[in-house]
Amino acid sequence: DKKRSFDERYDANTAERINTLKEIGLSRNQALDQLGVTHRTFSRLLDKFDIDYPKRTKGPAPAFFAKPAQQ
Repeated sequence: DKKRSFDERYDANTAERINTLKEIGLSRNQALDQLGVTHRTFSRLLDKFDIDYPKRTKGPAPAFFAKPAQQ
């Protein structure tokens, strides 16, 4: 049970940090780097604490590279 209570505290603290990073506008990958957690842990915490962290903020459209003309 001691491990479980530690895990619950860790999860709650990490979820709080996730919300803070979201509020300052970091991307998911930037948040992962700051927290030092895996994608799996990050996703688990988002689900567990019902955090809506967008996968991508509105930004420029992806670059378009035209196909080279065939000769």
